[in-house]
Amino acid sequence: MHKLKYVCVGYLLAALAAICLLPSVTVRAAQLTKRSLDISTPLATAVGNYQFTFILPDNTDIGAISFLFCTEPLQGLPCTAPSGLDASHAVLTQQTGETGFVIYLQHPNYIQLERPPAPGHSEQVQYTFSNITNPANPVQTYFVRILTFPTFDASGPFTDFGTVATATSTAVNINTIVPPILDFCVGLSIPGNCMTASGYFIQFGDFSPFNTAKAASLMEVGTNAVSGVVITVNGTTMTSGNYVINNPTTQIPSTIGISQFGINLRANADPLIGNDPAGGSTVLASAYDVPNQYQFNNGDLVAYSPGPTDMAKLTVSYIVNISKSQTVGVYDTTLTYICMASF
Repeated sequence: MHKLKYVCVGYLLAALAAICLLPSVTVRAAQLTKRSLDISTPLATAVGNYQFTFILPDNTDIGAISFLFCTEPLQGLPCTAPSGLDASHAVLTQQTGETGFVIYLQHPNYIQLERPPAPGHSEQVQYTFSNITNPANPVQTYFVRILTFPTFDASGPFTDFGTVATATSTAVNINTIVPPILDFCVGLSIPGNCMTASGYFIQFGDFSPFNTAKAASLMEVGTNAVSGVVITVNGTTMTSGNYVINNPTTQIPSTIGISQFGINLRANADPLIGNDPAGGSTVLASAYDVPNQYQFNNGDLVAYSPGPTDMAKLTVSYIVNISKSQTVGVYDTTLTYICMASF
């Protein structure tokens, strides 16, 4: 019998101890730092002041700043407006740091400031709005996504980004933060979220020089890490004592009759196995991103995300071929998938 075992390890590296294993990944936008939101009253449906404070990360031009009120924190995801919140009558009552802004657009859950584009400064800024109505739910956590733009009308790509959080309550005025989140799991079956992951043992059966043995496993990953995640595969090719099934170190097709152990993360036709990634914003490493091409190297990067990502499901396909001269034996290996996030 021939088998493939694997385990998964998820690491959460936060703050100063963060390590990212992908130095070639760059983030297009910079993060607004030391963000905070103070509200004058936390009571549901109350009308009060919202004071936003943050530090700009660089000296690029600023022409517009937008504030989007949502029930979800992550930039780029669909925004659901908190029920009852109304910023359509907000008034800009105070601005420090970068000044000269006026309200250009406003809707129940959106405020956009604009000014003639001018160079910004890496400094703390503060903007206070009055006459904003709190959500109707007496216990409601909600978020404000902040973006800066080089254009006066917020057209084109944004420059910097950040999210602040707050909540309504029955009696106290509070500020909240969005905690670091990393969800990662591996299994033979993941019908829902990671809580439903099951299975860790793949049985190939008897190998033959006349056909390809194939199998697949699943991974799910999601994070709010600003610098995203990296996922590596770690282990050895299949062995039986001192006997080895060769692993191609560069991409080659599955070839019946040669000694070959390889993987990829795509939907394949030769052999028919695997699926393309689903959901989220993960990116496959180029070495494992070509259908019908396989390789395996210990420690290889297999997938990453350049920033926060909703839950993504990845399928790893395994293929084994042997030659007629392959030594008889029980061949196995243990693969470990390691996911690291950098906040």
